[in-house]
Amino acid sequence: MIDWYLQEPVFDFEKGEFVLVNGSPRMANGLDELKNWIRKILHTKRGHYTIYEGSDYGTRVHELLVGKSLPIEYVKAEIQREIKENLLRHEAVISVESFEVSHIGSELTVSFHVTSEFGAFREELSLVG
Repeated sequence: MIDWYLQEPVFDFEKGEFVLVNGSPRMANGLDELKNWIRKILHTKRGHYTIYEGSDYGTRVHELLVGKSLPIEYVKAEIQREIKENLLRHEAVISVESFEVSHIGSELTVSFHVTSEFGAFREELSLVG
């Protein structure tokens, strides 16, 4: 088990802003930090934001959908690969598996199982192409 815990500010993806308590960012650690980190990685387009310029922060899952007409099986396989490679970079993540992908119209939903030093959970990402 990891003997130290990273902390990072909690981001509310529905509101599109950091969660503040008395004017200061609420910090997450352990399992909450990992889930927050995963959501931030999955929702950040790599190379899109100046703050992350020169790094490999974020994913390219959006690039596989927007303005492309690739075979859906190829897109599904590449999204799974992209998610798995990015999430395994976190020291607490042990495995990313059991992917389920549904495709309805221009929306693609990917759910998967994450096993970590803090416990196991399912995560989901919805993409609109």
